[in-house]
Amino acid sequence: MGATWIFAGYAGTLKALMRLTAATGWVIVGEPYWRKEPVPEYLKAAGCQRETFGTHTENVETGERLGLRLVHTVISSGDDLDNYEGSLWSAASNTHLPIPTMIQTRLT
Repeated sequence: MGATWIFAGYAGTLKALMRLTAATGWVIVGEPYWRKEPVPEYLKAAGCQRETFGTHTENVETGERLGLRLVHTVISSGDDLDNYEGSLWSAASNTHLPIPTMIQTRLT
């Protein structure tokens, strides 16, 4: 599941998915997290706040507070993130495609 901002963040997304999932079903969410505390300069450059994301532990604890049980977790590597970000820049450089707003914002 992506785009957790649609449900007002990570906790809101978990709650929405819990309402849509059978009692024996699985709630699966991919969410960015802070690997270390971000410095103010990074937050300003990224256009976000510390509260925009939790740490991995905070994400797990949020699910547990809502009554979910963690079964498995996958953590992306730095290379995974580089590949993801690289694909965004590659798409932005394709003049035959409209540039998504998220990328336009990063370019300005």
